[in-house]
Amino acid sequence: FYQQLLRRYNLQDATTTSLPQEEELEQEALRWNIILDAQRTMLYQETVGALVWTSLTRPDIGFSVQTLAKSFTKPTEQNERQLEKVLLYLKGTKHFSVSLHPPRKWEKATSFELIAFSAASWQKVGRATIGVSLFLMGVPLAASTTTQATTPKAAQLESVRLACRMAFHTKILLQQLRIVKPLSLRVLLGGPLAVQLGLSRKARHLELHSWFGQFQLSKVGPQSNLAESLTYKLGNSGLHRLLPKLRMHTRAAEKL
Repeated sequence: FYQQLLRRYNLQDATTTSLPQEEELEQEALRWNIILDAQRTMLYQETVGALVWTSLTRPDIGFSVQTLAKSFTKPTEQNERQLEKVLLYLKGTKHFSVSLHPPRKWEKATSFELIAFSAASWQKVGRATIGVSLFLMGVPLAASTTTQATTPKAAQLESVRLACRMAFHTKILLQQLRIVKPLSLRVLLGGPLAVQLGLSRKARHLELHSWFGQFQLSKVGPQSNLAESLTYKLGNSGLHRLLPKLRMHTRAAEKL
């Protein structure tokens, strides 16, 4: 599948990159701010559409693909260059896969834990990127990201609301499967909103109640927030620090 995407842009023999998205100098970006013609636009849209589906099993490219999708209708040469960088990153990491097998503690656990990570990043143009990653006993279940015009505080609140909606919806579905063990729910957040809600080193958790049941609101540090891969442009150290936590592993090609 990756080889087919690479052939669209003749990148089969190109050098790979270590990051799906790299910083561009502002003056360099301006020189490439030319809208693509109809044929290249169609190719761009088809490739980005394919990457949207790929990002479901490759959370490490989630933010990059979401950024490319913003220019879906009128992509520029700069967007095309960023798309090629994502493809070259996939070329160098084509043996990465998400591990969905249950962890060792699954059978011994007295209860199942559903965790929703929430994050929001503010952009200078007045728009925010909101992301949520959902995990059951450390296994990634779902992820969602969206961009909207809002304030920084409202973006953080919306990320928590989205995390709660996804978590409770998943909890109800799991309960309908008649799981024998109890199911606990935690929503994790960071940033200024966590401090405003009273979360600190001494009080890292809040017990809350809703119509859908009880859940725990907890503080999470930026280095442990697994939703940041959806909302921030991460460097080498940040990305590779999160890969094991996202259950991304390198496997031999013959085992895929």
